This record gives sequence, structure tokens and C-alpha cells, in this order.
Amino acid sequence: MEVASKKSNDKKTNNRYLLLGTSAAAILTEMTMFGHPLESIKIIRQATDKPYKKIVNDLVKESKINGFKTFYKGYYPWAMIQSMKGIPVLYTQSFVSDNLYKHIKNEKAVGMIGGLCGGIAQGFFQTPLQRLKTEAMTMNNNNNFNSTHLLKKIINKNGITGLYKGLAPMTLKKGLDWGVRFYGIETFKNKYPEFYQTTPGKFAAGLCGGLLSLTTLPFDVMVAKIQRSGSKLDVKQIINLMKQDGFKGFFKGGTMRAVHSSYHTAIVLSCGNLYKEILEDKFFN
Repeated sequence: MEVASKKSNDKKTNNRYLLLGTSAAAILTEMTMFGHPLESIKIIRQATDKPYKKIVNDLVKESKINGFKTFYKGYYPWAMIQSMKGIPVLYTQSFVSDNLYKHIKNEKAVGMIGGLCGGIAQGFFQTPLQRLKTEAMTMNNNNNFNSTHLLKKIINKNGITGLYKGLAPMTLKKGLDWGVRFYGIETFKNKYPEFYQTTPGKFAAGLCGGLLSLTTLPFDVMVAKIQRSGSKLDVKQIINLMKQDGFKGFFKGGTMRAVHSSYHTAIVLSCGNLYKEILEDKFFN
């Protein structure tokens, strides 16, 4: 029995590279299945301070003119490309965790450090795409939205560095974000080890981990305000603006963040591993 278990673990470790593709496929699944509209509402709320009711009413009003694509503004091509942000997370987390287990026996600590590394890697990859997506969602003349024009506009005005506006808070946010998510996932895994081995178990663990990511919401708000269309504010100015609104200024978009992060983490964790298992069963048996 132990030999069979060891072979199974070896296979999963040897085939870790599959996570480079299956994680991206899982994120694309999540964004297509309502993840993008949920994130759009959250970003608009954080960047513009509009109440949820007005945001939804504006989107519905615009959809009567432009159709269902209103809810997927910025989805093509930037969000679709951004699905590649899943590439570094599960792979890096798995790689770092496996190596840390040789030195650290605390599974929660190992999971959190692995998630931290995966999140930082994702932050570098995601910043320019998030910048383009946020610009598309918050620009005033978004009825005339054109992806190529938007990219040229940012590069002509600020150069390549304009795409990396908000890099510092983004990488810090992503590192802490996935660190606490995997802490929650490892806590769930330790409490329900057998259930976690199933796809529904991983989905449930993802929901728990996603909820914990609310602790990094201030960084999320900061990135949205820095990257919004027309913003010329730096990090210090953004923090001062957030302070003016008191505690709630640091946690705007919290409701939608709770819904979206839980859903996002659950889909990425469950589908990323499920897709990997399907490929393993088909090609590596």
C-alpha cells in the first residue's frame, strides 16, 4: 500500500509541469463562467468609489445598447491573456512546498510560504495585463473601446513602464494574498484529509482559502486606484486618499472581493488539479 502511495506521489511530482497549462486553463474557465463580470464590478467599485447599485445599473443600461459584451469588457484580449497568470501560482507553490518539506515539518507554514512565492511570481506577470484591463473598465469613452489603441496609448504616453504602474503593491498584494489562501487551504486539508483528495474537497478548501484573502483587500484597492484610467497618483497619495474615508476606505469592494476570491480560488484549485489528473490518466498510465 505504501509503495502504491509513493508511486502516486512520485507521478504527481514528476508531472508537476502539467500545472503550467492546467492552472491557466482553470483560470480561463473561472473568468468565462462569470468570474470576469464579478471582477469588473469589484475593480470599478474600488477605482471609482461608485456604489454597487449604480455600477450594476450603469452596466445594465449600457448592455441594452452594446449587448452582453458589456459585462465582458476587457475580457478579449487582456483577460484571456491574463488567464496565463495561473501559470506561476500552482506550479511555483508546489515546487517551493516540496523543497521546503525537507526542512520544515509544519504543513501550514510550508503551504503559506509556497503560496507567497507563487503569488509574487504571479504579480510580476499580471501587473501589465491588469493595468490594461483596469484602464478598459474605467476609461470615460469606453463605448469606443479598442484593445490595440489602448495598448499604444499607454506605451506612447509612459513607455513600457506605464504597463507596470502599481507593480510594487501588486506583487506585495499577490504574495500575501496567495500566502493566506494556501494557509487556509492547508488548514482545511489537515482537518479533512480524505475529503480534500476529491475534487469537491479541493473546491471547498478553495472557498475557505479565498475568504481569507480579504485580509489583503487594502492592497487590492490601492492597485485599482493607481491603475484606473487617467490616474496620476502615486502610492503615498493613494494611501492618504484612502485614509480620508477611514477604515472603509481600505476595504472598498469587500463584498464582491469575498464572492470573487472564494469562487476564483475554488475553481483554480479544483479544476487545475482535476485537469492535471485527467491528462495524467490519459497519457501517463
